[in-house]
Amino acid sequence: MDTAGSGAVSRGRSLRGREETERQEEISGSRTAPGRDVIRQHPEAGEEESRDVGLLTEDGSEGELSGSEASVVGGLVGGAAAEGPSSFRQPGELPCLIWILGHSFVYWGARWADMRLNGQQLGLSRDEAKICWIGIPGKQWRRVVPEVYRFASLDRPPNVLLIHAGGNDLGVWSMRELMRDIKFDWLRLREAFPGMVLLWSDIVARLSWRHARSLEKLNRARVKVNKEVGRFLVKIGGLVVRHWELESEPRLILRGDGVHLNAVGTDLWLLSLQEGVHRALRVWRRAQT
Repeated sequence: MDTAGSGAVSRGRSLRGREETERQEEISGSRTAPGRDVIRQHPEAGEEESRDVGLLTEDGSEGELSGSEASVVGGLVGGAAAEGPSSFRQPGELPCLIWILGHSFVYWGARWADMRLNGQQLGLSRDEAKICWIGIPGKQWRRVVPEVYRFASLDRPPNVLLIHAGGNDLGVWSMRELMRDIKFDWLRLREAFPGMVLLWSDIVARLSWRHARSLEKLNRARVKVNKEVGRFLVKIGGLVVRHWELESEPRLILRGDGVHLNAVGTDLWLLSLQEGVHRALRVWRRAQT
């Protein structure tokens, strides 16, 4: 079992108990969702603490950004959110709503995509789909489900949900704990949103892992998490985005910090996401007929 050491795991379990309580409260509705204009992010491992941040909208306007920036790109706030949940329309009346949710890879990926030929829409027309990028630097897996519920309360739930997260958890939680939690949360999302197409984006190799005693062991754990989580999601009807091109030579696709993707790596990562999103859209369309 790959862990960050007995001390880190002991502290992690205590923190996880408090976080699980928060998650249950948020999902049950006993915790009030934060306001629309500003979101309070919790400190995450591997990144500086995120403070109050504004929402970055598609037209480029943004609120105050401080600390580790977070962004929501694609017009998540507004529209149905202004009318409340009762205004959610039946499938087919609106373009397919696609969320790409995750940590800093999503944050930087959205900005890089904006400069590429296919743009943040990944080659899809706005008549057929609307893509929202929700990138929060430092995000750990425990925040995924609460944030899906939170953002769904601001807009309509997505028809397609692609998640790229889990990398910041390796070395913080044991491999078994992480796989257990991710599988459990996939089931929660499937139960809460039965018509939603779910996608898992593989954790990408790194040359530096926070709290890691052995780079080799952490990367082996990463491969196993990807395999087990991907297999489980496919079993319950989801899809997996593999990043084969990023596996062979991590030094060629990572920045100097050994964690974040460089320009070449981001391009390759986006191509894999684009293929996965197009595949998910086809699955969603078939389900509407």
